Amino acid sequence: MNIKKRILLISFTFLFLFSIISRIFFNDFQDGWDAYVKKDYKTAHDLWLPLAEQGSSKAQFFLGFMYDFGFGVEQEDSEAMKWYRLAAEQGNSRAQFFVGLMYANGQGVSKDNQEAMKWYRLAAEQGYDEVNIINLAKKNVPEALKILTTDAENGVAEAQYSLGAMYANGEGVPQDDQEAMKWYRLAAEQGHSEAKINIKVKTNIYELAKKNVPEALKIMIRDAEKGIAEAQYNLGGMYANGEGVPQDDQEAFKWYRLAVEQGYGKANIYELAKKNVPEALKIMIRDAEKGIAEAQYNLGVMHQYGLAVRQDDREAMKWYRLAAENGYKNTIIYDLANKSVPEALEILTRDAENGVVAAQVNLGVVYANGQGVPQDEQKAFKWYRLAAEQEIAPEKIIIEKTFTKKNVPETLKNLSRDAENGVARAQINLGVMYQYGLVAPEDHKEALKWYRLAAEQGDAKAQLFMGLIYTNGQGIAKNSKEAMKWYGLAAEQRMASKKMMIYDLAKKNAPEALKVLTRDAEKGIAVAQYNLGAMYANGEGVPQDFVLAHMWYNLSGLQGHKDVTNQINLVEKKMSPQQIEQAQEMVRDWKPQK
Repeated sequence: MNIKKRILLISFTFLFLFSIISRIFFNDFQDGWDAYVKKDYKTAHDLWLPLAEQGSSKAQFFLGFMYDFGFGVEQEDSEAMKWYRLAAEQGNSRAQFFVGLMYANGQGVSKDNQEAMKWYRLAAEQGYDEVNIINLAKKNVPEALKILTTDAENGVAEAQYSLGAMYANGEGVPQDDQEAMKWYRLAAEQGHSEAKINIKVKTNIYELAKKNVPEALKIMIRDAEKGIAEAQYNLGGMYANGEGVPQDDQEAFKWYRLAVEQGYGKANIYELAKKNVPEALKIMIRDAEKGIAEAQYNLGVMHQYGLAVRQDDREAMKWYRLAAENGYKNTIIYDLANKSVPEALEILTRDAENGVVAAQVNLGVVYANGQGVPQDEQKAFKWYRLAAEQEIAPEKIIIEKTFTKKNVPETLKNLSRDAENGVARAQINLGVMYQYGLVAPEDHKEALKWYRLAAEQGDAKAQLFMGLIYTNGQGIAKNSKEAMKWYGLAAEQRMASKKMMIYDLAKKNAPEALKVLTRDAEKGIAVAQYNLGAMYANGEGVPQDFVLAHMWYNLSGLQGHKDVTNQINLVEKKMSPQQIEQAQEMVRDWKPQK
């Protein structure tokens, strides 16, 4: 056999054997993948391990992934890093990215941003997740910033957009709105080919317009005039709130209407209706009569509180009912039950019996105060308790789902740290864990401790849970009087939060909303007094007046409103001693109106 034939035979034999081996490799990997998808992690691991040891970068990557997240094996960062690196060194882009991630987070290796940067760059060169280079640039890693700036200068739209965002927010570079604008504009100019980038860029340009960046305002007005709905909507918002342009409700309405014609942001027309803009009110009434639930609901609000229309509870009820029939979730009806509107009381009772927590709380208030029904503390107690039991159930489920085998110690540590730092949500979660023995041993006294800390911060949910603890006598003697106290505080919180919508309107110069807020403040409602104080301090919706601000802040503080001391101190810095004395005298002479 001549040499040429021998070489040919050897080549064919090699190719044949290679194809067989490749087929075996592929089949084994695919079988491993099928097992992995079925969550049979042990089988996947056993099939992939020999492949990985023989050099398969895909098998190495997936083994790394399994050790990284504890799928079918004990979670182990060092083992994950070993397999990721083997795959990464063969050029696997996903593995390179994960090696970068391990270095960035200090998992299985010492934290090293420069090394993370090296692997991110290698992955990015293959088109895998350039976002992480951007994240490192934001953390002041010089090489990452250099790459990002070079890419931006070379016309990469994503890099231009990201650099603009960094300058806008002062991340990794000095904050500079003009420089932000420069990069946003360059990115926007390329938006024909990168539609998603263009949308993001335009949104950020509009944010700069609100901050009085002239070039940004020019672009936004030009876009609005071209008929771009988002620009019209944003320009309407700027005129409504006086951001970057003089406050002008008529001009706001003009741009909102144009945006609405393109199906964008009708809710803002309704807000202008509440501020007595006649044409906006006309549109809203027309929409309500057409059966648009949102318009019906808003018209109900306006009649309930006398905003731009006559105050009329029955008319409010009419529109609320229609909105509810059209599928609008509508707990504000419950407020009318407190005013003895029969139909509202009927709806409230039905919803409470169907397990709606807000309805149960409100029905408790109705019976506690004897509003529209005979005063009955036992019934009030019953509805409050049912509400508390309902509130605690989803909290328990969430915690059970959150604490998996992998993250228990770390999550528990973070939760405890946040709770000790005064985070109410963390305190509630710890309370639930101790109450039901989730992860931590069951300990009702410890549960009570954490609930109380959150409740004393004014958290309505924690206050409900406190009521339940005293009702059931968990970790403490049963005490229906104390339970009722906490249930009542929670209910007051819930009722107060509904009023906040009206108070926010007062700040926006809605005369009828200001009337409601002032009336509530004069009745002695602490949250209304605090809000009125803030309005006088900042000149929002009323002329700036530090004496009145001081008085209302003080009155709210005397009623137990939290965080008022700092506000009083800030106001006093702008007042003369005579003005402070005048404000204090007004507090001494003040009497609540009935």
